[in-house]
Amino acid sequence: TVSFNFDGIVLCDNVAMTAAQATCTVSSLIGGTHVVTAAYNGDTNFNISAGSLTGGPQVVSKADSVMAITNQAQLDTPTHVGESYPVNWTVTLVAPGAGTPTGNVTVSDGSASCTAAVAAQTCNLTSTTPGTKTITGTYAGDGNVNGSSATPASHLVNVMITGRVQQFVSGGSNTDMSGVTVSLSGSTTATVTTDSNGRFTFTQLAGGGSFVVAPAAGGFTFDPLSRSYSNVNTNVMNANFVGYDAAAGVR
Repeated sequence: TVSFNFDGIVLCDNVAMTAAQATCTVSSLIGGTHVVTAAYNGDTNFNISAGSLTGGPQVVSKADSVMAITNQAQLDTPTHVGESYPVNWTVTLVAPGAGTPTGNVTVSDGSASCTAAVAAQTCNLTSTTPGTKTITGTYAGDGNVNGSSATPASHLVNVMITGRVQQFVSGGSNTDMSGVTVSLSGSTTATVTTDSNGRFTFTQLAGGGSFVVAPAAGGFTFDPLSRSYSNVNTNVMNANFVGYDAAAGVR
């Protein structure tokens, strides 16, 4: 029989010989250079002997990989600054490479990034600036697999303006005003109505725009009459107004 040793570890022990030959097949070697030796265990007619791999160490090349971002259709739906969105991927091995890749994948929009294990196949990215983002994905590789990069995807990130309208209460806490018409003008025009909590939101506004927000309700005047915002590149979260009985005026 013959025993085969790889880097000091016997991986095939006492392999029977056929026609004076023995074969050892292994699939557990990582990428790199490996010293392979074989030891003939002898028999009643032949002495023990040993030898090394002809041609020097065995070189195991890393498998190549292909990474792809797989949810472009989902990424076609815009989000807002500060709102997370998933980026999904696959990493496959190029034949004759086989096995399961390990290690990490990093996804980036050019400034913000997220990292997760390749097996997770997704991570949540949160863009901090508006605009059309080029989403890149990079698999770092591992001891057996070469890294790879995905064909970039695209994603649009916008801004929002939100606020609250309340009615002035003399000597007490102001109360929320529902049903107030709030108008947006400037780079985009739109109209919304405050909800039961007095809140309103204008969504999916292009970054860098200039806007004027103004509330209106019969029998009321508002402080301020309007709010103006220029070169908006982040969400406006406090476009608040106080309504006063028009007959009483602003106090």
